[in-house]
Amino acid sequence: MAKRNSRSWECFFIVLGIIAALLITGCGTKIPLRQQVTFIKEGVALNWNDYGLPESPEVFTIGLDGQQEAIKWRRVNDKIILESSWQPGTLLQARLAGQSWQGRAPQTPTPLLWSTHELGGLEQTPSVKEWSPVVYEDVAISPDGRYIGVASFDHNIYMYGADGKKMWEYRIPGGVGMTIAFAPDSLRVYVGEASAEANVYALDTATGKIIWQYAMAADIGGQDSVKWNSRPKVTGLVVSGEKVIVSAEYVQRVAIKNGERAKVKYVTACVIRSMDGTNGDGNWRYPEQGVMDTGVSKITVSADGTKLAFANHSWSRGQEYPDGGVRILNGITGGQIGFHLLAPKGGQFSYVGIFDGIDLSSNGQYLAVITADNRGMLFDAGSITTGGEPHQEMPLLWQRQVSKIQEVGGVPVYAYGNTAHTDNNGQVFFMTGATFVADKTATTGAPPFLHPDATTMFAYGNDGECLWRWQSEGGISKLRFSRDGKYAVLPVYHNYVTRQKDRAGIYCLDLQRSRGEPLVWFYPLAGVAVAVGISDRNGLIAGVEIPVRQMDDRPVGKHRLHILQ
Repeated sequence: MAKRNSRSWECFFIVLGIIAALLITGCGTKIPLRQQVTFIKEGVALNWNDYGLPESPEVFTIGLDGQQEAIKWRRVNDKIILESSWQPGTLLQARLAGQSWQGRAPQTPTPLLWSTHELGGLEQTPSVKEWSPVVYEDVAISPDGRYIGVASFDHNIYMYGADGKKMWEYRIPGGVGMTIAFAPDSLRVYVGEASAEANVYALDTATGKIIWQYAMAADIGGQDSVKWNSRPKVTGLVVSGEKVIVSAEYVQRVAIKNGERAKVKYVTACVIRSMDGTNGDGNWRYPEQGVMDTGVSKITVSADGTKLAFANHSWSRGQEYPDGGVRILNGITGGQIGFHLLAPKGGQFSYVGIFDGIDLSSNGQYLAVITADNRGMLFDAGSITTGGEPHQEMPLLWQRQVSKIQEVGGVPVYAYGNTAHTDNNGQVFFMTGATFVADKTATTGAPPFLHPDATTMFAYGNDGECLWRWQSEGGISKLRFSRDGKYAVLPVYHNYVTRQKDRAGIYCLDLQRSRGEPLVWFYPLAGVAVAVGISDRNGLIAGVEIPVRQMDDRPVGKHRLHILQ
């Protein structure tokens, strides 16, 4: 953040005093001093109605020690935004209507809360004793910054305007929302669900009218179930130009009797399908015939749509599509053009787990991967040609052991590799997840202590050098990165080892910091955060909060949407 002399702050607070004095003189009443001033990244925000300012924004100039300082302000909804840079620790002084106030600027800016909106009731409420948030939702902001969509676990799809006004809601028959994304022109919104049909919906953004829908269960089979994770479900949804590319899977729990004992096996069916975003017509399907016998948690595509990457995760130990298979498809035709198979690390890790830990840079040059056993790596995806052979091998640029198993009191624990992200320059960000016990026979329930690398973001240069690390104090759900690569927003739920949630909320990190503390701001929540979205157009951020049960089983927080800037 740029630094300026604190005199500029004295200037615009004097300006506010002059404005208030003029207003008081005109109406003969006193305006009480409001002491709540929000220091945001762009300057300072105040409530419009607190000061009764005129309707037309202007630029005011005031002299201070012989220097002229222009203070520009604007109105956004019910807020006044005073545009000015500031530095931490600056002493600010104000005098309004004969009352004075002074204080020091904080070390980091605060997000500006536009509005909050209560969503529907939830069938499940997570507990601080559980490692998972239990409720899985998604939120997205349209490319033009005008709309906020929520795919909710309360069986609804919600649409809000950037001004916080709810436009419509659509009840999902027999399912729950899983993932959501907007068309490039913001005119349509696409939603994937978990249900017996595993539907993909295309809805009109302005009205909520269904334009088309497709049941992915036609490809993967399935049936209804009491538990959402036993239903067929859409696991990934990305928009590439006029195409919508969707991954869906169905995991069946099958008990096979062997004499008097029964062995449980999980049979997975998964496909990826590309559809025309305007009418739902099919473009291609992978595989062309049949299904993959392992699941896909995330699909990632280059900005021009020519390359698509995904990895097979480890739910069912597939034979034809084994764990650790990293694939690149031609995004236009769906044909495989690149492949790399990662072998298990060994020891406590007999499988390769890759969930959200894969990301293709928007220019298609780099592919970042992190495995559950915390092997972080960067591949040269630019060497894969779109018209090449199906098994082109990607050169490995570097590999690092991001974190290791640590043993205390005979209990081995680790922080699993969770999320990967890379930019067009090959800078890489790896995020670890919560603490887990590596040896399942060592203890039951929550681990006895935190792994020192749990829920931590690591930043690496394109040469593999670790630039910085930042640790959250709670679990991380669906984090999002801005398209320009400058920021990451993280929804933090709770720490199931310490069973605390006082650090739960929404965090914003500055990814362009080469060294030092990357935290820009923290927005605390009464409940816990499970999903966030970020807009490049207007700095808008949306986050979904859900309640959480404390140790005494008392729920705190609400199911609601928070709109910030």
